[in-house]
Amino acid sequence: MPILELPQSSYKPGTAQDNRSAPMRPFLPALSAALLLTVPVWAAEPQVTAVLLTQAGVATVEQEAKVSGDETLDVTVPFSQVDDVLKSLIVLDPAGSVQRVTLAGSSDETAMADLPIPPDALTSTPALLQALVGQSIEIDNTLRSQKGRLMAVVEREEMGGKDKPDPVRRLVLSLLTDSGVTETILEPGATVRLSDKALQARLDRALASLANSRDRSARTLSVAVAGQGERVVKLAYVVAAPVWKATYRLDLAPDGKTARLQGWAVLENRTGKDWKNIRLTLSSGQPVTFRQPLYASTWVDRPEVALNVAKVKPLEADRGTVTTMSMVNASPVPAPVLAPPMGKMQEFSVAPRALAAVPVATADESLTQISLTLPQTISVAAGQSLSVPIVDKTVPAQQVLVWNTREAANALQAAVELTNAGDSSLPPGAVALYDGGRGFVGDGRLDLFPKGENRFISYARDVQAKLTRQAETTAHSTGITILRGVATRREKMETRTKLRAVLKEGDTRPILVDFPRQGADATLVAPTDGVRETPSGYRISLTGGADRQMEIVTQRIGATTINIATSTIDWVQFRQDNGDLPEPVRAALDKLIQLNGKFADAQNALTLAESTRSASAAEQKRLRESLSATPALEKSDLGKRYMKDLLSLEDALADQQKSIDRAKQALDSVKKERDAFIATLSIP
Repeated sequence: MPILELPQSSYKPGTAQDNRSAPMRPFLPALSAALLLTVPVWAAEPQVTAVLLTQAGVATVEQEAKVSGDETLDVTVPFSQVDDVLKSLIVLDPAGSVQRVTLAGSSDETAMADLPIPPDALTSTPALLQALVGQSIEIDNTLRSQKGRLMAVVEREEMGGKDKPDPVRRLVLSLLTDSGVTETILEPGATVRLSDKALQARLDRALASLANSRDRSARTLSVAVAGQGERVVKLAYVVAAPVWKATYRLDLAPDGKTARLQGWAVLENRTGKDWKNIRLTLSSGQPVTFRQPLYASTWVDRPEVALNVAKVKPLEADRGTVTTMSMVNASPVPAPVLAPPMGKMQEFSVAPRALAAVPVATADESLTQISLTLPQTISVAAGQSLSVPIVDKTVPAQQVLVWNTREAANALQAAVELTNAGDSSLPPGAVALYDGGRGFVGDGRLDLFPKGENRFISYARDVQAKLTRQAETTAHSTGITILRGVATRREKMETRTKLRAVLKEGDTRPILVDFPRQGADATLVAPTDGVRETPSGYRISLTGGADRQMEIVTQRIGATTINIATSTIDWVQFRQDNGDLPEPVRAALDKLIQLNGKFADAQNALTLAESTRSASAAEQKRLRESLSATPALEKSDLGKRYMKDLLSLEDALADQQKSIDRAKQALDSVKKERDAFIATLSIP
């Protein structure tokens, strides 16, 4: 069998078929043969027996195979799942041990590490022959065969002859034979073989590994196990998977007290394996998951240190040796539809209440998840979707109207209040509601439904009801305390919200008012009956006839801190507005108001003294400028009067400065007195 075949009929130099960008095309036969040798005849392919799908985007796949003694199990997984399998694979062998797990390299570089020629030599036949220069080869041309050591490869252009006027390019090989150097033209259909069998084997292995690495559809992991006797070996791994979704059908019973709840799971088989009679478990858990590039080659950048080589210079320079070193651093939610009218509707030919019975899943609930195991085995091909039943039960249900006071829209929502009277919680999902002969009435959403709790599912708007809402908030002081000049004022704020709903005559559905909590420290004062607390507020039942009214009263105790020394509060007005203050507080405020008055008077006195002196200084400046502008004016009567006025102003300015100093002292004295009073003021 030739170890390297180059069919010249597929290579026509100088034509459009000379495609140098299509590597390895001449080597497919040899590559295929190499591939066949890589799969042992005793390899076994495990079969999928169980799958656990989660709502965290991962699936646990369990496979098993029967083995005898030492064997190798081949597990084929999609290329995108290799990292996850390498991270999570576990092997259970009851009477043996795991020896190793092997698989093909992840890149062309890894595959070609053993290739005895440079990778770019695979781009064309001339490039490949150039890379083989120096090797012993055998050539089978049409008329003769030659054997020798390849010395050179040249592309030569020759005339095509009378029938082919265009020139033809041919490959000319120079061979070193026992008789000397000879040239031979590589004719169409010629075969070139390597004489070195070991080199040919390395080339075959490298090409087969290269073909495997370029197959991005799947990878095969070979799991070698060692043991004795026949036994069943199980493998399990965790891979990425689409999230499974729960959907529900809720059929309201005519008695208005119960409903039939049927749940289905919508899932996809994206594990890359066909499921044939497998055990399927659905989990609502949210475990922490992540991806890690384990399959791709990871290299650590290391600094490159130059060799410490001594360089001897000429002896006459007598400078010894020079050492050169260098180092390179390592780079391191849609709106619900309108409710149908309450009047009579044409009944459907198939009543929704006649839902077929379905097998239900077995629930296993833990602190962090709900696991649903189907009672029947599942078969579905890879890449296909599936919908399977998981819940079928009768639950307590009541039709209600919901008034969400958080929303600006002034409309009621038609809803069903459900009670989970089962033994386990239910995963969240969409709900399609049916009402007997009226058929489909709307879609709703069901959040995580713990056992023993209530949930209401809104499915439509009821625009026939007329709603009004009025809210008023008042504040009342409940006391004040002072500690070292800091006053704390306590007050009680009360909010009264009046609600009124006018329904269609004969509508007896209770209204559930969803009322938000008015703050972390707020309390509900009224009403006290028909109230249930929710995580964000209160759910209050409003019953009665067509015209229903309710007043909701909430109270909140607040406190305001006031720094008396820096506050801009008008304490006189504050004293008047809070006449019910305790006597010690009123007395302290009276003293504070008195001191503030003295302080204000002292400030006014200082301001007046400063403004008076400023006016005198301005007049003095004017007189001096007038005398300077007209020197002859000094000897006139007017000039003499100006000089007299200047002398008077000098005396006045001195007296006015003394007034300013006294005013500052008085202001400072009053300020110290007020600050001392405030700093020591404490009233419990």
